[in-house]
Order: sequence, then structure tokens, then C-alpha cells
Amino acid sequence: MAALRLQSKQWLVDDDDHIIMGEGRQEILETIERTGSLNQTAKIMKMSYKAVWGKVKATEKALNMTIVKTDRKLGSHLTTEGKKLLEKYTRLKKECLEVDDRIFNALFTHSKNDSINPVKKPVMVSIVGKSGSGKTTLIEKLIPELIKVGLHVGTIKHHLHDIEMDSPGKDSWRHKHAGAETAIIATAHQIGIVMDTDHDLSPDELLSFFPDKDIVLIEGYKYGKQLKVEIFRPQVHKEPISTKDKSLIAMVSDADLDLQVPRFRLDDVSNLAGFLLEYFGLERDQRI
Repeated sequence: MAALRLQSKQWLVDDDDHIIMGEGRQEILETIERTGSLNQTAKIMKMSYKAVWGKVKATEKALNMTIVKTDRKLGSHLTTEGKKLLEKYTRLKKECLEVDDRIFNALFTHSKNDSINPVKKPVMVSIVGKSGSGKTTLIEKLIPELIKVGLHVGTIKHHLHDIEMDSPGKDSWRHKHAGAETAIIATAHQIGIVMDTDHDLSPDELLSFFPDKDIVLIEGYKYGKQLKVEIFRPQVHKEPISTKDKSLIAMVSDADLDLQVPRFRLDDVSNLAGFLLEYFGLERDQRI
């Protein structure tokens, strides 16, 4: 069987399936902006001037906006609306391709004989709670309980502030502050990476960093869609934050409350780990 690869494209179309924006028009707009000339764009694209201008006008008519401005002295250039359209489509295509690649890689992989095997994705669960409830402590206790039964565990900590690579003045810090979009520290046993992103990545978007893990414990994303375990201390806060959250699968609290999900005492981490194994169908290592 031949090796498989994914090929996908994105078009914006109207109700009659007429193309309004696609890779061809993206290239036209990028070339107009780069050359400042419709004639040059037509030559580079190996199209007639009429065809290039017709595609631009068709997009403008469909969106009811001017995206290219022409001037005999100044030439042709994208308007502010045109630049925004190009930027949005470029980002749409990039993010769609990233999602497509993740889905493809999750469903298909190739062995040495080019046979197709499903790739196992780690399960995810968020440990949520208000500040001071003990989320980090719970995760610290939960990790060794899961490792004891043979699971490979990863973690994600969601932070609202930017992070620094290493200490100010160190080589890796200097690399990042010199403008590197991605900086990696590599040693014989560990790597550390800091990279720029254009949005707050969701847990699903971070899964590609955990290809060999069985479970990923997440601290934060309390309002996300992923499954959650909430830790609640009544002496610290008045009420839980997940009372109406359908993603809640368990509570960790010594308080006598019932949110229609299993509740575990603060010191009952072992049983919580057992619950997660059963809930997600994770197998214990038979050698343990």
C-alpha cells in the first residue's frame, strides 16, 4: 500500500458555491501588494489582466467592499479592508491545515510496511478550582498514583502571563529576546521550549506535544470544554465553580455536597486515581 499524506484546501464561497476567496485569490492579492501592479501580477500569475481584475472585482462585489485601490501614479495596492481579508484568510488556512494535520496524524500512521494503524491519543482532564484551593498540590499527589499503575503522565499548566525562557542574561534568554519565535534548551535528558503563539492555545491544540502519554493532567482552563475534576475547600471559597458545568466528572472536597458526580475526600487521591482509570478505560500495567 502506498504511503498516505493529507491534502486539503480551503475556499470561501457564496450561497451558489461561487468562490469568493481561495488560494488563487490569496496569491493574486499577495502579488498585487508585493509588486504594486496589476499588469505585473497578471504576468507572474500567467493570467490576462482582465482575468486578474475580474477575480478581484468578483470578491469585492460579493463582500461589498473595496480590496484593491488603483492609481495611475501610485499603482495598485491593497486597501485596509483588503489587507484584513488577506490576513484573515491566511490565518484561516494555516489553522485549518494545523487541525487537519492533527486529525490525520491521530487517525493514520504508517509502519515500516506502510500499513495503517491508529495513533493513540492521550486522555485529558482538567483539575480546576479557585485560587488557593490546592490544584497544584492535588496534581502533585495524583501524578505518582497514576505512575504507580504504569501510566505515562503529562501535565499542562495554563498561565495568564507570559513566561521567560531561563533566567535573564542566560544564552537561551538572549536568543528569545533577540527575536527568535521559538527557543529550545536541549540537554542529554531534557528539553525546554518557549515559542510564540498568535492566540491562547486550547488543550486540544497542545496535545501534539504529548504523543507518547496515556493521560494529561491540566491545571487551569476552568471554563474550557474539556472534562474536569474540581477541588473545593469551603473554608476558602463559598461555593464550587462547576455547579452547572456538564464537563464535571468528579469533585474533590471534604464538604458535604452533591453535584451528581462522584466525590472524593482531599486525602483520598488513590481512589481518585482509580476512578480516572476506570472512567477513561485506562489499563493498569499487569507487571505491577
